[in-house]
Amino acid sequence: MTERISGLQTTDYRLQTNPRILGYDPLFDEQAYEGLNSQKDFLSSHESARRRDQLDLRTGHNLETALGERFNQQISQIEYRIEDGQFISAEHDEPFLEVIKRGQKYRQEHGSNDVEREKAEVEGFEKVQKILTGPEYQDAKVIIISPRGKADSMYQHNFFYVYQREGAQITMTRFASTSSLAEFLEAANSLDPSNNLGGNPKDSDFLQNPLITNNNQDEILENLKLDPNAMSAQEYEKLVETVATLKLNYISTLANGDWQLAQKIFTATLNLADDIILNTHYYPDLRNQILALPQTELIASYGLLQPRAVMAGCGLQAGFGGKNSREFLSALYPFSVSSFASFSQTENADISDFPCPRCGHMIIYGSGTKECPGCGLAATCG
Repeated sequence: MTERISGLQTTDYRLQTNPRILGYDPLFDEQAYEGLNSQKDFLSSHESARRRDQLDLRTGHNLETALGERFNQQISQIEYRIEDGQFISAEHDEPFLEVIKRGQKYRQEHGSNDVEREKAEVEGFEKVQKILTGPEYQDAKVIIISPRGKADSMYQHNFFYVYQREGAQITMTRFASTSSLAEFLEAANSLDPSNNLGGNPKDSDFLQNPLITNNNQDEILENLKLDPNAMSAQEYEKLVETVATLKLNYISTLANGDWQLAQKIFTATLNLADDIILNTHYYPDLRNQILALPQTELIASYGLLQPRAVMAGCGLQAGFGGKNSREFLSALYPFSVSSFASFSQTENADISDFPCPRCGHMIIYGSGTKECPGCGLAATCG
């Protein structure tokens, strides 16, 4: 089996104008594993194994998150533990507030147009941490609303985050929303009448002013309008299950230093996910046949073609060319400033017109088009 299974359009288009900072770049996975491998002679076997496990966990989570963003995941969840009044993620040794601060600094140093918003995100997270590690509101839910940004913003997704404490653990659940700014404000006033948003808040105002509420989850979702068209939790779980073996192969290949093969596996993961999710005739019978194939055949079939350009969250995902002629694999509009926390450098990607993922009709970038003129496919905004 040496050819692409599904026959999805594979137009090899490139991004051509206007520099962008990417929300996810697999180059940094390579750099992280190269860095860890270079430290082996200076670490004990126990510490080397601990850092490898932590990096594997972070890399797998990043890949799964990229897929969730590719298909506009409805609900996602992260857990933190509380140590010395700080939120700590299992994926990092330092407090997560420092991770977010590093991401904000990275963006600002690389010409962000969203500095005000990104500083607000840092401030909002710090306030959430202070609220839930203090004695007064440990049983409350704390909400951060994250509206999409201005027209020229990289942040074109629409979310709200619900933080809740149980003992020494914090669970953060992110929900995709259909609310407008006005609807977010109305919901905020209902859930937390003593909020500090004022009468005409911007996206940054929402991000830096957490809401405190004792409402139950159903009431929160009703007020903040969960997006019913986003990928459900059940669909996402099936997607993660579909790519699980490829994900493990990607991680082990990075650890072994074979970047070219890792690149193919990453590409194969995106293309296989597209086939499973977008081609309904593949599910469930042919899906099972595909997944029964040896991994080498899946990589050969899916790993050499440019990943599909995606209108996701009113933004663009696409392939692009980068440093040393490497073919980088996805230009994801970021969901939050913490997306940039591990970046040590950036590559220039350029935005141009892009093909409809259904029919291939070329859509003019920046035209404000809400649906494809060729087939009527609607852009997913959320």
